Amino acid sequence: MSTPEMEAGVDVYRHTMDQIRLADAAGFDTAWFAEHHFSNYGFCPNPFLPIVKAAAITERIRFGQAVSVLPIWHPVRLVEDINVTDILCDGRLNVGFGRCYQPTEFEAFGTQLSESQARFDEALRLMMTAWTEEDFTFEGEFWNVPTPLTILPKPVQAPHPPLFIAASSPTTYCRAANEDFGVLSSGAGLTLDGVRDAYTNYANTLDELGKSREDHEFHSLRFVHVAETDEAAAQHAETSRWNGRVAAALHRGCDSITNGWANDVHSPNEPNDEEWNKRLVFGSPETVIELLKGLEVAGISHVVCHFDFASMKQTDIVRSMELFAERVMPGFDQT
Repeated sequence: MSTPEMEAGVDVYRHTMDQIRLADAAGFDTAWFAEHHFSNYGFCPNPFLPIVKAAAITERIRFGQAVSVLPIWHPVRLVEDINVTDILCDGRLNVGFGRCYQPTEFEAFGTQLSESQARFDEALRLMMTAWTEEDFTFEGEFWNVPTPLTILPKPVQAPHPPLFIAASSPTTYCRAANEDFGVLSSGAGLTLDGVRDAYTNYANTLDELGKSREDHEFHSLRFVHVAETDEAAAQHAETSRWNGRVAAALHRGCDSITNGWANDVHSPNEPNDEEWNKRLVFGSPETVIELLKGLEVAGISHVVCHFDFASMKQTDIVRSMELFAERVMPGFDQT
């Protein structure tokens, strides 16, 4: 839900809901919403609200957050919101958590980025307690529940919806395997070879723990654009760089937001065009199938297709999704 031209929020949400209707009818598995604040890099400060709207206009597709920024939420309130959302989605909810990487978001909510790991760990412990215990209490560094609480209502999916964690380091992949989280792996930070290496790290840890790879989902977010020809798809490669440049600038905490505008500040060490293109799944349907087969062979179970990036026109996004559904999906076993 990025909008480099600062479109009106009503238009961004209308386009997103139209895309989700199409995704539901076309057979996509899940629609993921990313939580972002205070800039046109992302117009979705609370993923649960559009998820509930989207659930009301669809029949079968699942929904998830990729991700909720766990350290800036109150964990008890977040459990309540997740439970209610799962009910209103008829049990079609996945739950994704991440630490966040933007100093501006942390500072605005009165926290420090340096505390993100400690807050993430404690919030997760508190949430798991709230989901699995009645009349629980909790004492932590950041949050306390001194009076016994029972969280109501309960979610449809007991004791909680499927849980995923945003991962970009070997330590996090190992943690996800140990704690039985699915993985949400970033798109802009890894080449396709890098994605395969990341999955190998996760899968090897599962093997060492004696856990089944088939029971643990690894989702790789990729910029995807399908056109009739490779040349037509390649015309949008430069467009996708806006998202990568803005994300890098927000991560550095430089002065990259003015009146809500996120500036695509060039980083001195950003990938060159050749390296950037290795991170994209762009091309004709035949080329996209070939690229995705490379991930499938490596064992990766799910690809999260980022169709709506930067200043892509809605007509181009819709056509790309249609081509993917009509000519790419049939190339894969979808059982």
